[in-house]
Amino acid sequence: MLLLLATLTLQVPSPADTIVTVQGLLVHIEDDDIWLLSLPKPFRYRTRMIGEVELAGNRSRWSGLRGQYVEARGRLVAWAGGMNRGALQVEAVRATDPEAMVRGSTGDSTAPTASTMLWVLPLKFAWLDRDGYPTGVVPVLVYTIETHGAAELVLPFPEGEFVCFSIEPKAGPGEPWRYRVFLGPIDDLNNVTVPRLVREVVRLPRDAAPRPGMYRVRAGLCGHKNYEVETEIEVLR
Repeated sequence: MLLLLATLTLQVPSPADTIVTVQGLLVHIEDDDIWLLSLPKPFRYRTRMIGEVELAGNRSRWSGLRGQYVEARGRLVAWAGGMNRGALQVEAVRATDPEAMVRGSTGDSTAPTASTMLWVLPLKFAWLDRDGYPTGVVPVLVYTIETHGAAELVLPFPEGEFVCFSIEPKAGPGEPWRYRVFLGPIDDLNNVTVPRLVREVVRLPRDAAPRPGMYRVRAGLCGHKNYEVETEIEVLR
């Protein structure tokens, strides 16, 4: 799931005790009660490509950072879940900002000021390596909107669609890939109070950008262009 930046370091005190520092998106898998650091750009360790690490240790260190981009340091102690997942005994963790983000803001005399942000991690990747084998990359999209000031942001969402994501090739052909995050049960969909901080995370499947080339990525509050952010990604050959 996560992006691994150039800050990855490997030190090998012993074959069973490897110190790593990784950066990526922190995700909580509620069904299994697992905390994962997802690496959209996997790294190779011995014979495996590590695409995500399962966090172990004192959860209070990171439980308040769910859905944020973080840096974690610890011992890669075991394999967990699947071939591309390691288990990290966490020694330190902190929130940080990814390099690949775009920002926006909106607000006027009739609406509160809100700042928007879109991460696509990584911005450039390949699904397959030179030999035609999967690279293990799992890109993620993260959309955030935060309302500032005392006034609340109240908007209509008549279809119940709250946050909308789309990806389309810059040079056709190809149908846009779309993903919707829906509101929970609400009495009046025409007058929805948007939470002060909204952060939605989506894993990018291969069929969203299957062919090499440039793609346009958009995310925002459904039906409200003022709160939309746009960037581009490149799928390599």
